[in-house]
Amino acid sequence: MLTEKENQAVKMIHLIIENPEMRRYLKKQYQKSIQQGAHPHTGFCSMACDALRRILGGQVRGFGGYKLMRVIHEGGPHYYIKTPQGAILD
Repeated sequence: MLTEKENQAVKMIHLIIENPEMRRYLKKQYQKSIQQGAHPHTGFCSMACDALRRILGGQVRGFGGYKLMRVIHEGGPHYYIKTPQGAILD
């Protein structure tokens, strides 16, 4: 279960990265993947996590129990945030 602040932060990040103009900031490989039908958030996970860390914790290191997580997914890195309660912000 996410807190209201966490829900609002995730919604804010989604609104930003769902703007087609934001795709110009992606690496070419992610732009191409989206054009070929990949999820529209493809390639934004690192930037989205950085923004969430700043919104929720205010600093990059030791931000109130939130943890940056990294996994290999579909052959490449994927980042997400784990809340202090163990919920996933992705």
